[in-house]
Amino acid sequence: MRQVNTEAKLYTGDSYEEYFKRRISTIVSHYCQHNANECPGVSLRMSH
Repeated sequence: MRQVNTEAKLYTGDSYEEYFKRRISTIVSHYCQHNANECPGVSLRMSH
C-alpha cells in the first residue's frame, strides 16, 4: 500500500483521515445493522 498523506484535504475540506474514519464507521454500522448476530457487543471507538 502506498503512503498517504492523511492530513491532506479533500475538496469537501475534510482530511483524508476524517474521511476514512467516517467511511469505515459507516461500513461497520451498516454491516452490523444487517448482520446483528455477527456483531454482538461490538463497539467502535473513534478518536480524533
